[in-house]
Parts: sequence; structure tokens; C-alpha cells
Amino acid sequence: NLKVVPDATWRFDAWGNACTGEATTTCSFSLTGDTTVSATFVKTYVLTITKAEHVSIATTSINATPTAGIDCAASASGTCTYTYDTATALVLTATADDTYRFTGWTGTTGCSGTGTCSFTMDADKAVSATFVKTYVLTISKPAHGTITRVDNTGAAVTGAGALACASTDSGDCTKTLDTATAVYLKVVPDATWRFDAWGNACTGELTTTCSLTMTADKTVSATFVKTYVLTITKTANGTITRVTDTG
Repeated sequence: NLKVVPDATWRFDAWGNACTGEATTTCSFSLTGDTTVSATFVKTYVLTITKAEHVSIATTSINATPTAGIDCAASASGTCTYTYDTATALVLTATADDTYRFTGWTGTTGCSGTGTCSFTMDADKAVSATFVKTYVLTISKPAHGTITRVDNTGAAVTGAGALACASTDSGDCTKTLDTATAVYLKVVPDATWRFDAWGNACTGELTTTCSLTMTADKTVSATFVKTYVLTITKTANGTITRVTDTG
């Protein structure tokens, strides 16, 4: 009876010669003559995933085959470790918890950005993920105007960060923003209306611009006053003056 034990960081692969076909680490045979026995091994490497508090990391494929072999959840503690044969190709994905946003990969895999992480196990490797807390900014639909997100110069924010909520919208408007994001909002009343006051998170702001920092979910509203035009027809021989009710 023979038993094979691989060295550290190696995996027993297969028996050869007289033990060919044996499926375990033990080979048994009767010695009836000169006999040769051999064994082959595969180099292995360890992938260490450092737990990210609010991001789960999982495999989408191993060697181009869809699989869920890795599942290092945000609820896990410490690290998750997995051993793979050399040249194993891995594709990892990161999924942030609700109210958090995945911001990128760190470690020795060479991955960056917020997409999937693809690499080959040609050495021991480590990977983790970074994240940021997010909050929701809600603009209550203005009844008679438009509230627009602007930058600190007053120019409308464009692209993914843009936010504008008008009286013509079907309901309230929301935007998910990273914690500590500085937000500037500007209100413009509809024709024949006048901006009156900010409400909720902008209460107390005295101009048509409100600034706030996202440290929690926040709601912003505004009120307006209807205006009318008084036209005084010019008189030829007198003056018409606006006075108080006491004259």
C-alpha cells in the first residue's frame, strides 16, 4: 500500500505507472515483479478576500464556467480564503448593501474600477472592495416653479448628478448621493408666481439658493405666492400714487 502526501502549496493530481487509475491518495497492488510507481502534482495558490463591511464579493465564473464558488458576504467576519490550481481564471463581482455604493477594488489582483474583477491565479493574491454610504435627496414637487441642482457657481449640474424638479413633473424627484456630498439648489418660480420660502432641510435660507450637506436622507420643498399685474393708465393732469390703508 502506498500513500501520497503533497508538499505545502501543492495538490496531488494523479497516480502514474502501476498505480494509474487509482482515484484516491492511496494505491494498493501486489508486487510480482519490478514495478514503477509515479505521481503528479499541481501547484496551488491562495486567494484571500478581506471582508468589506458593506460589500459582498462572489464569483461569476471560474475558468470561463459560470459558478458561485466564492461567496464572501458583507456579513462575514475577517477574511475568506480559497485555494485554486495555478492558471485558474477567476471573475469576481462586488455587490453593495442597500444604502451603500461599491467604489472600487483593492489588492494584488490588478483590478480597478467598479466593474467585474478578472485575473488568473499565478501567485497568492488578495482582494477587497471599497464602498461609500449613500443618502437620498428628495425634492417635493414644487407647485409653481422649478428646483434645480447647481454647482457652487450657480451653473446647472449636468450628467449623472443632474437633478431638476418642476411643477410639470408627475411627482417628487429623488437623487441618491454619497455621504458628505455638498448640494446646492436653486429655485425659479413659474411665470406669474413669486418664490416665497424654502421648507424642510432648507428652512431658513433667505435667497433663491439653498446649500446643504448629505449626512442623512433629506427632503427639500419650496412655497410660492401668486402675483398679479396692476396697470395704471397714465393721467394727463394728475398723479396716481400707491398709499397705505391710512392714506
